[in-house]
Amino acid sequence: MEVVVKTKGKKSQAGENPYNGINAIVELADKILKLYSLNGLIKGLTVQPGIFDGGTARNVVPDYAEAVIDIRFEKVEDMEKVTKEVEKVFKKNYIKNAKIEYEINAHRMPLELSETSKKLIEKYINIASKLGFHIETTASGGVSDANILNGIAPVIDGLGPLGEFCHSEKEYIIKNSLIDRIKIFSCFLAEDKFLYRS
Repeated sequence: MEVVVKTKGKKSQAGENPYNGINAIVELADKILKLYSLNGLIKGLTVQPGIFDGGTARNVVPDYAEAVIDIRFEKVEDMEKVTKEVEKVFKKNYIKNAKIEYEINAHRMPLELSETSKKLIEKYINIASKLGFHIETTASGGVSDANILNGIAPVIDGLGPLGEFCHSEKEYIIKNSLIDRIKIFSCFLAEDKFLYRS
């Protein structure tokens, strides 16, 4: 789930007329902190502000600010509760007369695997085991095209190389694991005739 928040205030000179302005950044900061406090409210709920923009100069009370917040949860059935909690945050202003606009976009639902997907994953793990590799399923909290296709077709995800520190400056992959993963997936494709049905 993505939440886009825009706050609108009133410009003024920070030195001469600081109290004539309405600080959009302060209003947005209040909303971000309240959204962030929802972390862990229900099992698997995470809230991470990812993008923030606002203001024009140090000495100007900002009249506009905008943020994009990433919200994730484990089950489709949690969406209604999460949405209500998010909307509750925007019902009350921190600064009088500040204006708040927001959009809640659910691009991809949580990945709750179908029975067919579970069987496919089990087959992949069994083939890996025969080749001498120990593989386990895990919930990464990540999002992919599998989230969109789930329910339409069986899905299997997370078959890339091993590594760590995803989306950080320390991110890396283990080169040798590329060959291992290709070997497992090739055998998986060759053995599973289900994948060749039209």
